[in-house]
Amino acid sequence: MRGLSIIAVICLLAAAAFSYPSSVSNNYANNPPSYNSCWNCHDSYPVNSGSGSGVISGLPANGYVLGQTYHLTLTTSQTGQDRWGFQLTVEYQEGASWVQGGQLICTNTTYTSLSTGTGTAPDFLKHTSSGTFNGQANQASWNFDWTAPASGSAAVTFYYSTLACNGNGGNSGDYCYNVSVPVAASTGTAPDVNIYLQPDSTTLTIPGGGGNLVFVIGVQNLETSAVTADIWTNITLPTGGIYGPVINLANFSLPANSNLNRSRIQAIPGSAPAGIYTYNAYVGDNPSTIWDEDHFTFTKTAVDENGGFSWADCGDDFTQEETNCRSNQSSQVSLSACPNPFNPTASVQFELANAGRIALTVYDIRGREVAELANGWFGAGSYAFDFNAGELPSGMYFARLQSSGEVRTQKLLLVK
Repeated sequence: MRGLSIIAVICLLAAAAFSYPSSVSNNYANNPPSYNSCWNCHDSYPVNSGSGSGVISGLPANGYVLGQTYHLTLTTSQTGQDRWGFQLTVEYQEGASWVQGGQLICTNTTYTSLSTGTGTAPDFLKHTSSGTFNGQANQASWNFDWTAPASGSAAVTFYYSTLACNGNGGNSGDYCYNVSVPVAASTGTAPDVNIYLQPDSTTLTIPGGGGNLVFVIGVQNLETSAVTADIWTNITLPTGGIYGPVINLANFSLPANSNLNRSRIQAIPGSAPAGIYTYNAYVGDNPSTIWDEDHFTFTKTAVDENGGFSWADCGDDFTQEETNCRSNQSSQVSLSACPNPFNPTASVQFELANAGRIALTVYDIRGREVAELANGWFGAGSYAFDFNAGELPSGMYFARLQSSGEVRTQKLLLVK
């Protein structure tokens, strides 16, 4: 009995050697808290002793901007392993207290969950409660968002623990990496630049065979001087993965007091999975800093491996005037307008190579429908319809012609 007591004491002393100071909230120190560290259970090897790593990408290198949301990725790697887990929090010390540093946001609930800390304890993201998942061999990644503190100037620290397992379901042969990454507050503030998306509601349901998603993307610079920014978009798939970037402009100059709008068409292939998608647009310093963002969702109803279309994206961009586009189809339609600029009436003309059902609609710069010029079955030939903008304000409008899987857009400039 005495021998068992001695062994118990030795085990307690060994555990204490790897514990964290209790003076830090939730036992946080230079690594995650003791009860939130993967190493507590998977201690085959000393912590941080493997040849792999745990790394967060997307953190702002020049300091976080107050209230900004950052899209981050935690990646853990270890050659030969194929099961993975992690736990992560962010906080800073204020006097004798530890304070949560901004807000963690769980963006992929398939692989992560957000646990709310009790009392003043910080929230933390994790993927351990339901067991580590079988991911890609040699490494695994998790996406999540972090909204920086809305006030103050304190540096925050990301504390996280990542786990690499050998796939046998036990805890032998596992590696654990405990990491702390400080992020300072930026001395500057984000410029007053906004980005917005306005989808054509009639294109938000994509059939199984594929189709075209039509939308307007706009960027506003409300500053009194030009601003250089990155503009990028991507698509969140029903599986939680990301397709893109789709639009990817680096170091684009936005004139002072400007409002730039472009009409875009994104093709969705028949082979794409069924479910709910999210189209995302961002402006800022890609990928670490987001000044503003906007999103909309659309749905694909089924999967058809024999369907048409690809992931082609086309339309107006921010560096040139309009471009007509189609999605893997031969040119069957054309669209034009005369006069252009106009006041107050323009003749919108289109030509069909083959008979088919068409819809000819006019939208304002925010993507709101202002006129439907034609909708029905038309034979092959040329047609013209008058667009009367007598009761509309001066500005840019877009005529959109949809026919047989093709879409054409034409800018219309109303000058009164």
